[in-house]
Amino acid sequence: DVDITKNLYLHLKNEIDIRTAINDEYKVDVRSKSDAQIAEVLINKQLVSSKKKITNFEFKYTPPDYIKFNSNNLNNLLVKFTEIEFKGVAGDRLLEKGIVTDVIINDVPYSCGIGGLHSKEEARTVFAADDEYIIDIDVVSYYPTIILNNKYCPDNYNTEEFLEFYQKIYDDRIIAKKENNVSKANVYKIILNGSFGKFGDQYSSLYSPKLLIHTTITGQLSILMLIEKLEEYGYNVLSTNTDG
Repeated sequence: DVDITKNLYLHLKNEIDIRTAINDEYKVDVRSKSDAQIAEVLINKQLVSSKKKITNFEFKYTPPDYIKFNSNNLNNLLVKFTEIEFKGVAGDRLLEKGIVTDVIINDVPYSCGIGGLHSKEEARTVFAADDEYIIDIDVVSYYPTIILNNKYCPDNYNTEEFLEFYQKIYDDRIIAKKENNVSKANVYKIILNGSFGKFGDQYSSLYSPKLLIHTTITGQLSILMLIEKLEEYGYNVLSTNTDG
């Protein structure tokens, strides 16, 4: 039993260290909480929630002004996203009927929907020729960046206060990464990414179906904009997955 407990501790040491750092930084014990629960606890410690229970919702997706495409098939996809009526009650799955999951850019098929964007290539091996490069690009803090740039806010919070707090955590994480302060960077990452996980939790004060949908769909459309532009300039996109 002792050996098993020790091995479990060593396996989870990074997660335990992060929670210890949160305790030191914010004076709150989160050792028994998941990443998403930690985010909710820390946000509620800093901000006042109206704690209004959202029991039903009905809305359509409104794209930011910067979402623009050149091709007809992508413009048609954008229109179809804006025509979907998202509705239901707390606990129900968001309405998915009417979402076209496939779109083609330069003969390459991509699948999109509520959750994320994925290319649909088959299993393969790709070799670069002597005059070619294969480049891998990852988007840093993708959903948090979308939330801040578009001034999205959960329904139960004051928009200005939430965005000010969220921006500070975002900036502090960048500083911590530059200073190679891994512990602090991980703490801020949990707050940023963990909060997003609560936007779809009907029992959370962060519950906000409209924010969840606007973040995920805007993220997919933004990546599709980038793919379209890259293909126009002669790049060949080999694969994509939600934020890369």
